[in-house]
Amino acid sequence: MSKTTRSTTASSRVSSPRGEYGAGTVLLWDRGTWVPLNPDPEAAYRKGLLRITLQGEKLHGNWALVRMGGKAAGKAPRELAADQRA
Repeated sequence: MSKTTRSTTASSRVSSPRGEYGAGTVLLWDRGTWVPLNPDPEAAYRKGLLRITLQGEKLHGNWALVRMGGKAAGKAPRELAADQRA
């Protein structure tokens, strides 16, 4: 089975409200490709644990996009990108 490679240029600006952990504005950008490590990446994302290999200019290696529990009323689910070191 061949794995899908996806090319992307991504930028993101995220702001956390004052008084919360990590408060302030964070600007992220990178350019490169990512390869899903899960056999069915769409199903893995829906379940809340998508493992990928990033081949970017800034970020590279194995990463996991994890949906975190404890969703507060009226707020969108939170996700965390975690470096998966061997």
